[in-house]
Amino acid sequence: LLMKSLAQSREQQETLSDLLFTTFSGNWRNADALRARGRALGLDLTKPQVFFAVRGSSSATDAERHSEYQALARSCQRLGKEPAIIREGAVYLIMLSVSDGSDKKINNWANHFLREMTPIWGRQVFIIVSGTCADLADYANARREIDDAFNVLEAIPRSGIVRTSAFGGTGLLLAISGHQRIETFLKNTLGPIWDAEKGNSAETLTTIRAYLESGCRFSISAEALGIHVTTMRYRIERIKDQFGIDFSDPETRFEFDLAMRIHDFRDPIKM
Repeated sequence: LLMKSLAQSREQQETLSDLLFTTFSGNWRNADALRARGRALGLDLTKPQVFFAVRGSSSATDAERHSEYQALARSCQRLGKEPAIIREGAVYLIMLSVSDGSDKKINNWANHFLREMTPIWGRQVFIIVSGTCADLADYANARREIDDAFNVLEAIPRSGIVRTSAFGGTGLLLAISGHQRIETFLKNTLGPIWDAEKGNSAETLTTIRAYLESGCRFSISAEALGIHVTTMRYRIERIKDQFGIDFSDPETRFEFDLAMRIHDFRDPIKM
């Protein structure tokens, strides 16, 4: 019975995978024919769709993969959604219609998957959420962004929900950089602050971020932090003197802006 179930599941996934791989490739010629193939599989490709990507166990057996797939399918059904799930190696892509879903609802769905799958895998997991595919032409870009997100998360491990829209240009840089290069870059820029302040660097990092985001203007950055402009000036002068950071140098500003973006992605701080 298990072998029959495995065979049926594999056949279903292969048929769906073939359709979505064609859609992801962008090489299809007849949009109506592609949508018709989708309807035959119970998918309405005329409606906006979003993808949730999660990585399962890299060493799982076929039977364990089948169990992971079934767990994800049941999780979708508990959302009141018919699952459209494909697997690429250890990665599962879940496609859900969002014609009735706001960003808040999409985040709720992602949290749902996170809560249900973390105990199954017995470790912290992350869920990558794609941009909305409102048109067939959007699918190829959504798939590329998911791949880039996985590359970033290999270089900067984290758990939780990751929206591909959060990366921007920084994500492109991270996707083509290795873990060691990123760690070296952070050590050279933010490392002296971490070392000197022994886990109490949040105020300094928040000050630097606000200052850079304001275009190095004291009044705007002070207002963003809710402090007096004199206090902001004092903080920046202290940072300059203590760590030798020259914010008047464009290259220094670029390096610290990038370092802060990487830091905020890996270990967000609140203003």
